[in-house]
Amino acid sequence: MKKYFTVASLILVALTSCVSNKKANSLQKQLEEQKSEQVSLLQKLDSIDARRISKRNSGELDEMTDSATYQYIRQLRDSIQIRIQQYDAIASNGYKNKRRNRKAQEHFSHVSMLYKADLENVLFFDELLAANTFAKLNTAVFFGSGQYKIESNTEAEKMLGTVTDEVLRFAAKHSDRELHASFIVLGYADEENFTPGSELYKDLTKNMSSPSPGRIQLNVEMSNRRANAITSILREQYRLQRSSFPVNNLSDSFFSIGKGEQLPAGKITDYKPVDERRRVVLIYWSVLPKRK
Repeated sequence: MKKYFTVASLILVALTSCVSNKKANSLQKQLEEQKSEQVSLLQKLDSIDARRISKRNSGELDEMTDSATYQYIRQLRDSIQIRIQQYDAIASNGYKNKRRNRKAQEHFSHVSMLYKADLENVLFFDELLAANTFAKLNTAVFFGSGQYKIESNTEAEKMLGTVTDEVLRFAAKHSDRELHASFIVLGYADEENFTPGSELYKDLTKNMSSPSPGRIQLNVEMSNRRANAITSILREQYRLQRSSFPVNNLSDSFFSIGKGEQLPAGKITDYKPVDERRRVVLIYWSVLPKRK
């Protein structure tokens, strides 16, 4: 009888050990698969960041959006890297300790939820940086020589309406998120002189602090007024179109900046002092998650 009891005990121990080993192996497999997902996510994020840098260097991404996007990407990268380190720490401790395995299982469940959220964020930025968030307008299309006002221009409304339509369509695809749309309008001028005493000169200088501003200051003023004129139409097109899209969680900002004689960002390297290619207005847009 005692002999049979001993054999039964040994069988029970063996079965228990077998079950424990299966659980440990299952946990190890789960964690390895999850780590692989995180590594793939990190690689995708690196690819997105490379696209951000490429768009910035080609002048297709404004400084404000570039900085904000970089901060989001860095935070995502840091959180993913921390989780990868946690996997390595769990693996180094082995899978034979029941208490540790229980904690590892809890960690596995928690990280599964975090992964889903991070994946959604990575795909969001992938889509944003793949979108055409940049438009370059030659001022000659909208403004006559020495002019900065747009009285009525159907072509301008149509072109800028295309920009606002793209923004609203993008936001509508992510209507479950709290988002903020930014429009950045940058006006540029070349080094063309102004005739003192002319009507344009008087108009530009009447609200300037300097009693006798030079060419550089006047071109800043001219580029600023042209950027303001474009922004005014852009804002109106946005207002008219917004009601057609499900974007209740979308806030917005408009920025209009005159860059004067600064050279527009981009690949052109042979600008001349007086050059129509420098008399442009650049429009950038972005739609980013609101920071909590």
